[in-house]
Amino acid sequence: TLRQEAADRPVEIDAVLPARLAEAMATGAPPPETGRPFRPWAIRLRRERPLSFQLTDSAVTVLVHTASIESGDDAFRGWDLIVTYRPVREGGRWYAELQGGIDVLPTSFDPGRPGAKLPSRQRALRRNLAQQLSARTTQDANFPRRVEIKPVDLTRLGKAGLGELAARSIAAGDGWLSLSFMAR
Repeated sequence: TLRQEAADRPVEIDAVLPARLAEAMATGAPPPETGRPFRPWAIRLRRERPLSFQLTDSAVTVLVHTASIESGDDAFRGWDLIVTYRPVREGGRWYAELQGGIDVLPTSFDPGRPGAKLPSRQRALRRNLAQQLSARTTQDANFPRRVEIKPVDLTRLGKAGLGELAARSIAAGDGWLSLSFMAR
């Protein structure tokens, strides 16, 4: 579960995280100024398959499968948060850059199914959730707009002569993610 209890408190998660992810969460941006009072929120991930990835058209789409999203007294059960990142190279470094905002869909909804249409209540919930989450994303408070793909530090393995591996190329498509690295 990810949660934020107060506007001046960081986002908390009740799991052990890899060091880089924990560092990114600790340095996250404050919530955006909306002119409305802060509402505590929590996102609980599904136990089975909390994340899935689609690799198409030089992009990585991340689907965050939630059991519930709570904001103040409101609870939304069984929604997926969908974000797409595209690899970009700038100044000799690689980044994953967010494309658009956050989309949300009920977990059971398949937009590719012929004639698929959300009921009006779900359309309104979808629009409200997407607006709230995307507003926070513009300030890197939820999903960061840009993530540096840092070199892999091999010196921590304790072997002489090892340095780091820097990304040379990144490509996504047809269900594959291809990364090539160069020792430096």
